[in-house]
Amino acid sequence: MIDGRMQRRLPMLIADLGKHDLILGREWFAEYKVLPDCSKRRLIWPEEQSLQDEVASQLSTILPRTILRRPDPNSDHQRDADRRDRLFEKVDRPPRYEPTRTVAEDRKGALAKMERALQGETPPNPPTPKERWAQKTYIPASNTIAMIGGVGFYRQAKKEGSEVFLISLEEIDRILENKRYERQSEERETKRVVPKHYDDYTDVFSKQDSDTMPPHREFVDHKIILEEGITPRYCPLYKQSEEELQAAKAYITENLVKGFIMESKAPFASPILMARKPDGGLRLCVDFRKLNSITKKDRYPIPLVDEIF
Repeated sequence: MIDGRMQRRLPMLIADLGKHDLILGREWFAEYKVLPDCSKRRLIWPEEQSLQDEVASQLSTILPRTILRRPDPNSDHQRDADRRDRLFEKVDRPPRYEPTRTVAEDRKGALAKMERALQGETPPNPPTPKERWAQKTYIPASNTIAMIGGVGFYRQAKKEGSEVFLISLEEIDRILENKRYERQSEERETKRVVPKHYDDYTDVFSKQDSDTMPPHREFVDHKIILEEGITPRYCPLYKQSEEELQAAKAYITENLVKGFIMESKAPFASPILMARKPDGGLRLCVDFRKLNSITKKDRYPIPLVDEIF
């Protein structure tokens, strides 16, 4: 907080300043266009500047020559300031080179793709990953907590979408208490809606429990049995828009965290596509037609409706 205003993504150097909270430099005043009012001991922010302040800041003031004399700077301090300025400029510097696509490369790739389509060729199966990768597990990036230094924090804070905030144990306890209250409210609402003769099955209607993977059971787990001598093939991803890819990423990340799906090392896969919902959202659908065509069909008589109940 500077003059009652929240400052974000602002690097600070920790030093012993005695009774002073912080020292603002010329680069900070130039960046935020703030003027110091020494007579009233306050800061004039850009939205507070009046026409009189702008005119007064541009008027020249006659000062004695003795005041205009600048003291000789300390060489050690100047070298340290120059070093820090170079580090900040190095962090802010954009990448020197970004590979770009050319018309010739696009034309060459399009011709090769068209030639494969005319000859009836299919994309080759991706190589099977090595065994050494089999022990890796997926850890969602949203749950990663790490200690970083000042330069790394400054770089991460400048990225688009980054959010800087403070958290304390008191706030965590308060949030947990709110979660417990929401859980109790959900249970009361479930008991109010569900008929009384279903009180023994209220856990079936729990939204929180529905987001948990049920345990494996012998006669409930299903297996896909393929026809003999047939191997599933690899299917490339359908062409999708940016909105559809973002929705697919959100779906995959959410279900990985819940444990409903897991990372696969199989050399075959089925493509996915997005269907528009009535409310405008997107529903993920998996195209299992090729898998169904090579799956061994179950053959048994379908029971009558009266026999089920």
